[in-house]
Amino acid sequence: MKVTKTLIFLVIIFILAFVIRIYAANNTDVSTDEMIYSIIPLNIISADRLGTIEQSPLFFYLTDISYKLFGGITPISLRLTAIIFGALSVFIIFLIAKELFDNKKNALFAAFLFAFSGHAIKFNYEMDMLAYFFVFLSILFFIRGLKNHHHLYLATLFLSLGILVKPIAILFVPILAVIWIIKEYSQSNLVKDGSFILSPKNIKLVLFCALIFIILIIPIFSYNYLVYQEKGITDYFFSNVLGIGETVHQGMKTEWSFDKLTSITSGKILLLLKLEPFIFIFGLLGLIYYFKRNRLVASLFILSIVFPFVYLAGQTGSGSHYIWISAIFSVFSAYSIFLLSEKIKQKFNFKHLSSFVIIIILMITFFVIIPELKESREQSITLALREYTHENIPNNAVVVIDPRIYRGIHAWVFNDKHYFEGTHFFDLMEQVKDAPNKVTVPLYYIECGPGTNCGWKPEDFQRVFDTGEQISTYFKENLQSVGEVKATHHFLIYQGQISLPNEALEAIDKTHQFWFYPVGWKYPEQAVDYYQATGFEKVVEGVGFFILWLDVILAILSIPFVFYLVFRKRRF
Repeated sequence: MKVTKTLIFLVIIFILAFVIRIYAANNTDVSTDEMIYSIIPLNIISADRLGTIEQSPLFFYLTDISYKLFGGITPISLRLTAIIFGALSVFIIFLIAKELFDNKKNALFAAFLFAFSGHAIKFNYEMDMLAYFFVFLSILFFIRGLKNHHHLYLATLFLSLGILVKPIAILFVPILAVIWIIKEYSQSNLVKDGSFILSPKNIKLVLFCALIFIILIIPIFSYNYLVYQEKGITDYFFSNVLGIGETVHQGMKTEWSFDKLTSITSGKILLLLKLEPFIFIFGLLGLIYYFKRNRLVASLFILSIVFPFVYLAGQTGSGSHYIWISAIFSVFSAYSIFLLSEKIKQKFNFKHLSSFVIIIILMITFFVIIPELKESREQSITLALREYTHENIPNNAVVVIDPRIYRGIHAWVFNDKHYFEGTHFFDLMEQVKDAPNKVTVPLYYIECGPGTNCGWKPEDFQRVFDTGEQISTYFKENLQSVGEVKATHHFLIYQGQISLPNEALEAIDKTHQFWFYPVGWKYPEQAVDYYQATGFEKVVEGVGFFILWLDVILAILSIPFVFYLVFRKRRF
């Protein structure tokens, strides 16, 4: 392998992308959705869970591995997959651009644009980036597969892994299928004498791709079969989208709405113009220019923007769901900037358009994105309270929490402590007052400070206000004030001691429930979808686990595979 300037610059861009994503991960607040998706994976592997009602299991397994490496939940460990695979996507963007434009400078510029995409940096959390990484890999091999169909097997493999991370990736299946059909039809491979046909080669291709897809997503089918057999329920996608089985998400399904589509579309356009105006505007121009050059492949990317966007924007505006747009625009903005640069250079003898864009993008990153991330860290109630808890509250302590503090914060901040809501405190004291063999342990009370809602919606906060005020009065009279945590909301910390039998600690830990599941899977039988496989069901479960671990291994191996794609003998 010859080390070229292009390769050196590409590695530098990757390192910078990695570093800035670490910074973003460590400073981004934890949203309500991310609390759910970060709590569920905690110890999911040791609990022998094949799946959950929330999402496909691959992300949860990889995240639990991250927790094992980092010793629990931290801002970095819960976002490690987004950090690693977000930075690795720089390589994929480079390879896609190189495949499309056959210009290494163009491809390098595309990689740079995505590395410093304000939109991609700010919303690089949850499982979306990991899912889109596999979508990008799939698109890369799909483009190559339009010339050599053997690449379509890898395209199918990576898209299957993306679906295992998040079902949202399935939106790209019909897009790839339509483009492949158009390509085959245009070459008269699907029609003969006015009749639709599939050649033996295409039959083999379709069957093998379908087989790869079905095998890799077996864990989803196994899990839903087992849960449906015992509980009659299925995961969110099966129950709410496909209508198979009962749902535990009653009243939570979001209906598609045209009004929401128009509102979110305008909001996203304004956001992109704020965070990455050059990538957005030049990306649109690049798609138009490239459509004139290669309508089929340009249509692939246009559909890859429009179809998923219309589906998602009619339901949700969640920022992390839209990262793939920045990746596609990065590819085509680099293309249009280089085209315009050549035209401007010829007409006005100005050679520095790309340099000007680089300077503006870096300025946006360091003067807009970084300050916003810093402010997010300073105002984050979850990160601030977690930091205080980690540094000041011992593991053997009992932590009582003001019910005026949002329950998702309980689970995320105190997941490794003996915590419970204050509404249970007096019942517990009554139950253990005459218990023998008590031990004295530290007692902490976390109060929601005045003037804040502590994570609740205003109407929900008012519902629990009186109860929380009564409980707080008791603890303020009996404990000593030892600290406070100030962020968007305000917390007051009180400390004392309490004598409890060991059995009481177990009873406290059994109250640790969040979003249908026990926190940390300490008591897996409390899960809403708990089942016990017997007979043939054990075979189904065993096959599901075997394929799931195969998927995990393939996902991890995709990391060195990307480096192989970049560093193997190529004339970059």
